Amino acid sequence: PDAIDLTVEKDVLTITAERSWRPSDDATVVMSERPQGTFTRRFLV
Repeated sequence: PDAIDLTVEKDVLTITAERSWRPSDDATVVMSERPQGTFTRRFLV
């Protein structure tokens, strides 16, 4: 939740967020299907 930014400008809602994940030290990751990093979505309201 700290990495979510919402802005409204005219009729556009913009959501910018960052998704990160770190496995525990004793975990072995075979495949990670969730993307990581910053993403932005825009919606006309």
